[in-house]
Amino acid sequence: MEKDNLCSNLGTTCKMTDRNSIENLTDRTNHKNQTNHKNHSSDSRIKQFIFLLFILCLFITNQITAQAVQTWTTGGCTATLTGTSPNYTLTIAPTPPAATGAMADYTSSSTMPWYSYQSNIKTLIIEEGVTRIGTYAFYSCNYLTGSLTIHNSVTFIGNAAFMYCAGITSLTIPASVTSYGYDILDYCSGLTEIHVSWTDPPYVGYQAGLPVSTILLYIPCGSMATYRHADDGDGWNFFDYIIEETATASDINVTGSTSICPGATASLTASSNIQDLTYKWYESASATATLLYTGATYTPTPTSTTTYYVAASSGIYCENAADDRKAVTVTVEPKLNSSSSKLACSGVPFTYTATSATSGTTFC
Repeated sequence: MEKDNLCSNLGTTCKMTDRNSIENLTDRTNHKNQTNHKNHSSDSRIKQFIFLLFILCLFITNQITAQAVQTWTTGGCTATLTGTSPNYTLTIAPTPPAATGAMADYTSSSTMPWYSYQSNIKTLIIEEGVTRIGTYAFYSCNYLTGSLTIHNSVTFIGNAAFMYCAGITSLTIPASVTSYGYDILDYCSGLTEIHVSWTDPPYVGYQAGLPVSTILLYIPCGSMATYRHADDGDGWNFFDYIIEETATASDINVTGSTSICPGATASLTASSNIQDLTYKWYESASATATLLYTGATYTPTPTSTTTYYVAASSGIYCENAADDRKAVTVTVEPKLNSSSSKLACSGVPFTYTATSATSGTTFC
C-alpha cells in the first residue's frame, strides 16, 4: 500500500516506471534513512559518553585535590596541611603515640617546613597536648584569619612566633603559658581583642606595630590594678582598653523541666561553653535579690509559675550584672478540678473536656 501511494504521488513519471524499479527505489530510500538514524544515534551516544567522562574526570580531580595532605615533623609534633589553595588549614598536634609534644624552633620564616605554603594558610589549629610553640613558627603567616585559641597545654611561646600575622583578629592565651619570647605579637595589626588568664602576668615588652590603642585586652576578674601598674616597666599598661572578663546571660544555657504539675519539683541545670563556672540562682534580676541556691542544678518546687535568674562567675570571670542574669521560667500547669455530679457507669466511656482562656495550656 505504501509503495502504491508513493507511485500515486509521483504522478505520470511513476506510471511509466517499472514497478520493480519503484520497489528498489523505496527500499534504498528506507535503508538510507535507517542508516542515517543509526549514525545520528551513534554520534549522540558518543557525545554523551565523552561528556560523562569529562564530568567524572573533574570529580576525581577535585576529590584528589580536596584530600591532598602534606605532613612535616616539627620537634615532638606533627604539622598537617589540609584543604585546597588558597584556603589551607595547618594543624599542629603531638606526634602519636605521644600525648604531648613540643614544636621545634626555627631561625627565620624561610626555615619552617610550611614556608612555601605560607601565603595560602588561612586557618591555624594548635591541638591540645602541644606544650611549646617554636621560635618563628608562624612568622609572617599574614593570611591567617579569624580567632586563634591556644590550648592550656602550652607553657611557652617562642620568639616572634606570631610576628606579622596581620589577619588574626582574636587571640586567647591561657594561664598555662608561663613564659614567652620577644616580639611574639609584633605587627599583628589585625588584632581587635586579646584574652589572657594570668592573675599575675609575666613581663611583656613593647610590641611594635600592635594597635594597643584600639585592642580590647580582657583580663581575669579582680586583676585590673596589676595590669595597670605603671611602674613595673611591663608593656601591659600600653593598652588603652583593659577589661575584666565578665560572664553574660548569653554565656549561660539552662535546660530541664520548665513545665510541671502542682506539687511537682522542677530540675533545672545551668551550663556554659566557659569552663569552671560557678552558678548562682536568684529570685529576681535586682541587685538586692535573695540568693536561692549555688550550684549547677537547682530543684525548686514552686506553687505557682515562677521566674528564676541565674548568674555565673569563676576565677577568671566576674559575675554577670544583676540586670544581665539568665532568666528561666517554670510554669505550674493548672490542675483539672471537676464539679460534675454526672454518674460514671462501669464499662461505659466517660469524657471530660477541659478548656482555658489561655492558649496552649496543659492540664494536670
